[in-house]
Amino acid sequence: MSSKTADERITLIKENLAEFLNPEIIETIINEGRNPRIYWGTATVCLASTRRQSKGMEKKDTGRPHAGYLVPGVKIAQLLAAGCDMVILLADIHGFLDNLKAPIELVEHRVKYYRFAITALLQACGVSTDKVEFVLGLDQRKLFTAAKEWLPKLGYRQRAHLMNDMIPGLQGGKMSSSDENSKIDLLDPPDVVTKKIKKAEAAPRVAEGNGLLAYVEHVFLPVAELKGKREFIVLRERDGLEPLVYTTIAQMRSDYENDVLTPQLLKPAVTKALHDILIPIQDAYNASKEWQEITLLAYPPPEKKAKKVKKIGTRYAGTTQDSAAPDAVDGVAKLNIGSEN
Repeated sequence: MSSKTADERITLIKENLAEFLNPEIIETIINEGRNPRIYWGTATVCLASTRRQSKGMEKKDTGRPHAGYLVPGVKIAQLLAAGCDMVILLADIHGFLDNLKAPIELVEHRVKYYRFAITALLQACGVSTDKVEFVLGLDQRKLFTAAKEWLPKLGYRQRAHLMNDMIPGLQGGKMSSSDENSKIDLLDPPDVVTKKIKKAEAAPRVAEGNGLLAYVEHVFLPVAELKGKREFIVLRERDGLEPLVYTTIAQMRSDYENDVLTPQLLKPAVTKALHDILIPIQDAYNASKEWQEITLLAYPPPEKKAKKVKKIGTRYAGTTQDSAAPDAVDGVAKLNIGSEN
């Protein structure tokens, strides 16, 4: 049982949600002193649609879980801190049917990888994973909304549904696991993370759609609270000034829009905060031989394509190629061309 009051538990559950269907169901459970049982699911193999200029739409297998997973991960950590029982659904069959090209063995390896990554992510947020249960299943928002109408008609009780926001990618727009420039992998080394944050799109004075501020709102401030003190610190030593200390995203947005908080100050602060979360995840990876082995099975390196040998011919009409072997001149084949009789 959580040591927090009912109001504190409900506030923690509701923070930073994009949508909350039937909140009264969870509020009633909390006020009765019980623990809600929460389900969260993700597809472990998925094909993303990408557009190619010459070939139209094509399907591309998405990569490993990226830093965008910190948003639902932090929400799961908050739910655990609020005393909820968490069931994490790893949609293996859903992912297999969505892909159809991936062998089922690869899907099974992906499931194991996700379990390692999610467990390490939650622990990096400062919460225990003792009350987390991993199972194979699937669900989607369309099923959530349909269930709200159908379940009572079928004689079942309604469920509550909590949905996270989607945070912008580093280059604006949606963060995509198939776009290396828009995302940070959970296992990216610190120097790679630093470079990606430096290149992130962050227009001065424009808080709307700013992916870095979104990280602070949905990840860093909630994680700091889970670890004991809700604050985000921006150092200004280079300017000889006291650090900026934020406890709410509203403060940050105001300072950013008024140019008190600049992109040059924000990026190093975000980099440090991200390192503080990712490094424990990577330490867990480096300490687990099993996780390392399953990574190679779940995400095998791409096969090298054999180089095509171009045939050398002639574009001259009315000529034929001698049957003699071509001469080699500076490593380039030289063909002897003769006239037809």
